[in-house]
Amino acid sequence: MGPVYPELVEFAGLIEETLRIEEEAFRSEPSTPGTERLSACFSTNPTRIDGADAFRLYDTFGLSQSS
Repeated sequence: MGPVYPELVEFAGLIEETLRIEEEAFRSEPSTPGTERLSACFSTNPTRIDGADAFRLYDTFGLSQSS
């Protein structure tokens, strides 16, 4: 995307550092709004999460099957 958005190339180091900091912060928090929402989903049905909740957990909170 560099040819179209040259600022991505120009600020690549800053972008990478910002992403690293955000990822570390996300992983280090023991209780996040996403894990709280996941617990709420399981409290209503401990064996299944409906599609809308699964999408919200992924899209809004970044949780996925491998998280």
